[in-house]
Amino acid sequence: MDRGHRSRPDLLLWGLVLLTVLVGGVLAAYTRAMHFRFAFSAYDVGIHLQALWKFSRLQGLFNTVRGLNYWGDHLWISFALLAPLYRIWTSPTLLYLYQGFGLAAGGLAVYGLARCRLQSRTAAAVPVILYWCYPGLIYTAQENFHPEAIGSTWLLLALWAEESRHARLYWLAVALALLTKEDIALYMIGFAAYAFLRGERRRAIVLALVSVGYFVLAMKVLLPAFNGVGFFRASGGYWFSALAANKTNPTFYLNAFLRPDGQTYAWDLLWPVVFLPLAHPVMLVLLAAPAFVVNNLAGAYLVSVHYHYLYGIIPGIFAATVATLATLERLATRWLRPTWLRRTVSVVALGLILLPTVRFQVLHRQSSDSYAGMARRLRPYDSEKVHLIHELIARIPEDAKVSASHNLVPFLANRDWIFMFPNPWRIMYWGIDGENLPSPDLVDTLFIDTHAIGPENSQLMRGIIAEGWDIKKDEMGVVLARRVDTTRQAWAN
Repeated sequence: MDRGHRSRPDLLLWGLVLLTVLVGGVLAAYTRAMHFRFAFSAYDVGIHLQALWKFSRLQGLFNTVRGLNYWGDHLWISFALLAPLYRIWTSPTLLYLYQGFGLAAGGLAVYGLARCRLQSRTAAAVPVILYWCYPGLIYTAQENFHPEAIGSTWLLLALWAEESRHARLYWLAVALALLTKEDIALYMIGFAAYAFLRGERRRAIVLALVSVGYFVLAMKVLLPAFNGVGFFRASGGYWFSALAANKTNPTFYLNAFLRPDGQTYAWDLLWPVVFLPLAHPVMLVLLAAPAFVVNNLAGAYLVSVHYHYLYGIIPGIFAATVATLATLERLATRWLRPTWLRRTVSVVALGLILLPTVRFQVLHRQSSDSYAGMARRLRPYDSEKVHLIHELIARIPEDAKVSASHNLVPFLANRDWIFMFPNPWRIMYWGIDGENLPSPDLVDTLFIDTHAIGPENSQLMRGIIAEGWDIKKDEMGVVLARRVDTTRQAWAN
């Protein structure tokens, strides 16, 4: 009996590990499939691919897709840890594996947190299933590629390590989280306050000092060093421009949180976990509200679960969900004395908790919102145009300096110079305010999908290639051209 009893947690844990591999595999395979369907673009996949290629070859930080030093845009410092792997395996698949499996592994951190809080191993598996089926997590994994997406996993790992008293693991998770993106330092001030309330005062003070110190360092030293300005999104029409202009206006803050999209955002964050986090409002406020407030004040598409900006919110939601399940378990143990009654009520309650997300998966089984829907879309997209594009990509020399339409940039990012057309002829999403745009004379290759750039830019392209360019291919809306006077590249036939 004892041997069988000891084997149960191992079987459950191994089952969850296998599910982690399955979930991560589907998330990674789906985004990879979307990549090769040309569903992603220069923003953001092309930016990160060129940055990683340059990291892997120690060729500097300037990003010719973004027109800015890579870490002058955001401090995605931990992303550089992938560089040695990318040097060995130079494939965009690596990015999607990193994001897909990184997000899926957050479920194991949720399980570790739940095992520290709950007596029932079965109940501890419930928040893991909620996590994997959480629509916001699925959307985060699907929305292009963003290094900060798995910041939620590092934060969950920190919460688990704190609960299980693994100090080294805790500080490792904190370091990885801080180096994922600069705004996570701001969110971790709430984590420090949470640790303080739990009685971990020394740890809380150290974490608060480290988080505040790094945030100030990032804003006042590192970002200005890399871009010459600092955090430029508080001006020039960026997301935080309205906040900067209204920072002393109370009406602005009131309106920001009363907007319909903000209310929808809150609803979409909470319904998949049956609003359980609301039973622990202090924990929810400290661990999730900082990111929620920042997103609401920024506005635009930050206030939506369909984008990746909820990476700072997910950990708090699931920590509070686990805490509520622990509270319900204690109440059941106290008030439901007969074992059979307690088990029956527990099964019914856990089933009801899982019902909304499971139902969502079933109802959306035909769409990419579900794992079944994603699995249906893994087959490679095949068409004459796709074959043509891949054939032309193979003809472009590695040292060519290319300007390409946004959907083709990710396939040509492994080079020193790759622009998103109409750059550098016409400024579009370049630098902070279009500064220091290189001369068009630098470019020797144009690779354009005219259906992706619109009539105005297509007309611009036709005007460019009419003077001094050799059209290598102009078919099905795809144009490949090179300067007639260029002799630096050996073109394939």
